[in-house]
Amino acid sequence: MIGDATERRRRARAALDRRDFAAARAELEPLVAAEPGNPEGHGLLGAVRAAAGDHAGAAAAYATALRLRPGHGPTAHRLGATLLRLNAAERARAVLAPAAAAAVEDGALQATYAAALLRTERCAEAADAATRATAHDPGLVSAWITLAAARRRMGDLADALAAADQAVRQAPRSAPAHLARAAALLALGRFEEGWAEQEWQWPAMAGTEAGPATGWWDGRPVAGRIAIRGDLDPGEQLWASAFLPGLVRAGHRLVLECAPPLLALFRRSFPDVEVVAGGRPDGRLAAAGIAAETPLSRLPAIAWRRHRRVGRPGERLVAEPVLKSRLRIHYREAAAGRRIVGLARHGRPPHGQSADTPLSRWGRLLDHPDLFVVELPEAVGDFDALAAQVAALDGVVAVPGPVVATALAVGTPLVVAVDRFHPDWRYPIAGEDSPWLPGARLLRSNADDGWDALLERIVRVAAE
Repeated sequence: MIGDATERRRRARAALDRRDFAAARAELEPLVAAEPGNPEGHGLLGAVRAAAGDHAGAAAAYATALRLRPGHGPTAHRLGATLLRLNAAERARAVLAPAAAAAVEDGALQATYAAALLRTERCAEAADAATRATAHDPGLVSAWITLAAARRRMGDLADALAAADQAVRQAPRSAPAHLARAAALLALGRFEEGWAEQEWQWPAMAGTEAGPATGWWDGRPVAGRIAIRGDLDPGEQLWASAFLPGLVRAGHRLVLECAPPLLALFRRSFPDVEVVAGGRPDGRLAAAGIAAETPLSRLPAIAWRRHRRVGRPGERLVAEPVLKSRLRIHYREAAAGRRIVGLARHGRPPHGQSADTPLSRWGRLLDHPDLFVVELPEAVGDFDALAAQVAALDGVVAVPGPVVATALAVGTPLVVAVDRFHPDWRYPIAGEDSPWLPGARLLRSNADDGWDALLERIVRVAAE
């Protein structure tokens, strides 16, 4: 049996090398069933599943292998990396922590651990782990990128840019490295350089399948229509759509692709734009009259480059009037003269982790005698309904997330509770306003105070 198992593993590795995943599984699955206590088989099965894109299955196999061989660093590393792909950052950090402590000179392991720490908001620890990784292996581009992000979130923008510069030096053709540099430059307000680096976000190389053969539209007049691809999630599409009215006023004819939950809202708000639903092929985006195209996420860069324009006061979306009126009447009756304030305590920062704040932390706002608080939804499935709800309020208090863009778009007064150093470049590290979020008042904690002091300021502003 031992010889047969060895031969099966050899054939499985050979199949994996030639990316024949079915053959690799056919060798491994009977072996794992026959030797359930052998960690090597489970680990190899995890590698096969990971290579085939089955990350959940890979995580299960790696977890079994680690249970059978506790403390095995390489298996812990593979499991942690797989959990990060599954967006299970807390579990990844817990798995990686003992392995990283036992192997401080393993640069690759330290880099993965740094990524898990960053994803769980342990920025200082992430910076330390990334620094250890780059000290042992200066060529670890992922570690430089993590270090840049950690430094930026800590407010060390010069150090963030230095780390991103190192990432680009190590890998001049790496899009993530250039995007790390873009984030640092934009946070520093160096928009011209930042937008140039941001071009690495889009597949803009001539002749690629995902990008146009002639490159993306640069904002200049064209003889024909311009297709705008909805490459962002719905909340970000809603924010970026505020640059559309300026393009319409400039005489551009637009075909806009958007997420289906935004379709009704965008069609009502932009009657001069042909709006189509994303998620399925639509010939109008590639019709003969299309002279140029661009991702929606490039519109801020185009506005800046063409007009040095960031603010967009007066450009608002149109909420569904009947629903808005009905909600307004309902809220007024329930509020009995109090100010009607929406609370959006669920956010989603750029790194993808949730940023919820427990309802218990908002007690001072909820209990204020002059405020009637409406909790806004965590998951947004219908932005048309959300826009009507937000437009029916007197004001909104929110953490960064889709409701921020919604309130700005419909013109409802907005207070945003911001981390001291927020990773999104639209939230400057100082001051209470942002040219990219006109109309929002940004309140953040200081170095010497905490949530209670911040909430007191939020309540005071919300009640004005």
